[in-house]
Formats: sequence, C-alpha cells, structure tokens
Amino acid sequence: MNAFVIGKDQLKGLLNEVKELGYNVVAPVLEDGVLRLCSVNSGDQLATNVVTIQSPGKYATKESELMFSFTHGPDSPKRFLYPPLRKTWKMEKDGGHFELKEAACGGDKIALFGIKPCDLASIEVLDRTLLRGKYADPQYTSIRTNAALIVANCIEPSGTCFCASMGTGPRAKAGFDLALTELPGGFLVELGTELGEQMIAHLQKRAAKPEDQKDADRLTEAARSKMGRELDTNNLRDRLYAHLESPEFKEIAERCLGCANCTNVCPTCFCTMVQDIPSLDGRTSERQVTWDSCFTYQFAQVAGGHFRPELWARYRQWMNHKFAYWLDQFDTFGCIGCGRCITWCPVGIDVTESVKDVQEVKQ
Repeated sequence: MNAFVIGKDQLKGLLNEVKELGYNVVAPVLEDGVLRLCSVNSGDQLATNVVTIQSPGKYATKESELMFSFTHGPDSPKRFLYPPLRKTWKMEKDGGHFELKEAACGGDKIALFGIKPCDLASIEVLDRTLLRGKYADPQYTSIRTNAALIVANCIEPSGTCFCASMGTGPRAKAGFDLALTELPGGFLVELGTELGEQMIAHLQKRAAKPEDQKDADRLTEAARSKMGRELDTNNLRDRLYAHLESPEFKEIAERCLGCANCTNVCPTCFCTMVQDIPSLDGRTSERQVTWDSCFTYQFAQVAGGHFRPELWARYRQWMNHKFAYWLDQFDTFGCIGCGRCITWCPVGIDVTESVKDVQEVKQ
C-alpha cells in the first residue's frame, strides 16, 4: 500500500481538495461542545485540537495538542448513507386518476471525512445488510456507491471504546480511499484507491519512510491498550444462545428506559417504519420511511397481538441481535465496538457488562 506523509498544515487543504473533486464533504465539527458530523464548505470549519471524554451516560470535549485524533460523537455514517427520514414516493391526483412519482435515489457525491475505523467497519456491516444480496435497498445503494471514505485512525480512544475487542480498530486495514494516522510531525496518509491518490495529488507531501510506518504502528497499538472497555468475543454467539432465559435480562430492564437512544446512535441498527402521509384535501399522499427501534412498544405490535410486550424481552432481542443473531444472518457481528450506546444511554447501561452479566447468572 502506497503511503505518504503530509504536514499538519496540509489537513485543511486535504479537505478542500476533496471538495474540489465535486464531493459534498461531511466532517467533524464542534457544535455546542459536541463533535457532530456536518456538511462543510471548507477546511476552516473542521474540528481540530479537540478530544472527547466519554463514560457511561456522560460525554464531554476538551482541547488537545492532538490535531485530528478525537473519538467520535453521537453521529455515524449511517445518518448520511441511510438517513433517518426518506421519501420513497408521492401520489398526486390528476383529474380522475392518480399519478405515482418515485423519489429520486441519492445521486450526489458524498465524502465522509475523518470517520473512525470502527465507523468504517459499520459501513461494511450495513453493506452486507442493505447493499448485497437479493433485497438491496435502492436508496442506500445509490448513496453508498457515490461515497468516498477518508478515515482518521485512532490513537486516543475514549472510555467507552472497545473496537479492539471487535476487531474493527483502532487502525483501518482496507475499505477506505485514504487513511490518516497522526504522527508527532504530520500525518501518515495511506492510499486505498486511485480516488485517494487524486485527493492528495496537489498537496505537499513526501514518500513515507519505514520509521513513519513504525511510528504509526506504535501509536495505534498503544491505543489498543488504552481502550476503556473490552469484550471476550470467543465463541460468544453460542455462549449467549446458552443463556437466552437468563434472569439478568429482567434485572437490566429495571434500569432501561426503553428510550431507544442506543439504537438511534448505533451505526449499524437499520430498523425502519413506513408511514403513508395523505394531504388534508385528499389530492396527494406521500410514503416516508423513518428510523425505528426494536425498543419501542409499537415495533413488535402486530395484528392480533404483541410478540415482545415486555421491555426485558426487547433488550434481549437487541443485545442478542448484535452479538449472536447477526452472525447467523450476515456472518459478522452487528456491533463494531464504538461504545456510543454506552455513552449516550441516559442511565449508563454498559452493553459489555450486560453481555458478561447475562452469562454469569444461573438460569
């Protein structure tokens, strides 16, 4: 893999170069003390010299000497590749008949700039679910195939990160156009595609030396040892299947609010609901697809009854889907170890602890 080193003063210029290639650039921006992913017009809007402090139910940011080695905020690539509200079609009355107009599917080129390796892995999980196979989602496919991916490898993980346990970080190995690793004197830039090569074509750079690669290896390996959480995934699916009736699920549900925060910030949850919205005059109707959650009471409510009426059963469904059922469906874990569900849970429920506790309590 070809690699170069650019100065830290070239970072904003890199974003501007991506913009010049015709991409709508989505990058981390500091907004009200939170790192958000937003569409930006130039590198001057980029959040720099800031890191996050995360623990169960708590989130904060602080200034840092590190220029671009933050841990993510609540937003993930899913928000842009699989938006929370999508229109699929609109029906309009024309005289004595109705005309059906399908919604446009994506089309704009989007560049996700500075996403973390765990979020890169989340895109691969979504691809298996929504892009490949017999029932691909056309809107996701359209947006995804026009997406460029620029990764910022982790050297400063947060207190809720456990990507090392899930094998999704702290360093990206493949699947990106560019991967950046912050070194003491600049950024190691690894090229993943010809598009990535175009992005850095006009930047001041030098070929990476063996010592640059060693520095990047050392820093990302150190990040592995600084993870705030860990999870033993060895034979995890079978261990969870053996404890499906664990009473610990009910103990966890005593704290759970059923608010669905965990699924909203999760970069791989893909549950949706469909709504038909008619106009008051009866001349038009619009179909919308919105994010939903297996934590909501209505999600498992069907004609004739409810197959998951109790909150503990909904928590069990969510946790086992991430760490067991997904392996059966897509041959991968549904969790990428980003820790968002821990950080943004109002009562600080820690899924890594939940997985451990479920297996320890006798049924």
